[in-house]
Amino acid sequence: MTVLRLRLPRRRLDEGFTLVEMLTTMLLLSVISALAFGALIGTQKTVRGNIGRLDQTQQAKVAGDTITKNLRTAVLPSQILGTCTDCQDAAFLSGDWNKVSFFANINNPANTVGPSKVTYALAANGSLTETVQPPNAHAADDYNYTYCAPISATCKAYSRTVARNVVASATAPIFTYYDYSGGQLSVPITGTTLADVNSINIVLTIKSSKEVKGGTIVTHVTMPNADSLEQSTATATATP
Repeated sequence: MTVLRLRLPRRRLDEGFTLVEMLTTMLLLSVISALAFGALIGTQKTVRGNIGRLDQTQQAKVAGDTITKNLRTAVLPSQILGTCTDCQDAAFLSGDWNKVSFFANINNPANTVGPSKVTYALAANGSLTETVQPPNAHAADDYNYTYCAPISATCKAYSRTVARNVVASATAPIFTYYDYSGGQLSVPITGTTLADVNSINIVLTIKSSKEVKGGTIVTHVTMPNADSLEQSTATATATP
């Protein structure tokens, strides 16, 4: 019996691939590469966004802590030990939505220097600056503190930037002021209402990256010295 064997044609090793096969392979590789690069770019964007948000929030927190620390020391010059006959009758010098100036009991070892004038002001470029001006030199037992003006070579003050890229406006203020009863005070704070400031709400929004929303820190600061003065004044008024 004769067995017929079909011999199938074998592909030669040097035949390679057809154009259709190569185009199909290239198309598949292009799709896979596009998906992979898209995922990589998305991941990088998310990482940059998270870093930007953390950086903005950290900047706002550091600036807020700095302002809060000094605001808590706001004091009337007459509250420093001793007699102050020409001192102002309010701890605050001025107050607006983007600027506040007050007397702070800082850098005053053993009450020998006196309260410094501290100002926080927002510039048009978004920089929030702290300026500290100590009183003029005086005798240790002289509590009638005086301050030179304007600031010059002989009238020194210390300035530094506590935050950059701050976003604020009159409708979204940095500083909001409240009296002893919790009522909101209108800005700018005038001479008749400077003594009424008992607490301040601070809202710091920093936006240094276009890829993410600004980081915001909100702090409500009560001035212990002003609070004590208000209470003692109210008590004295109520005493027959």
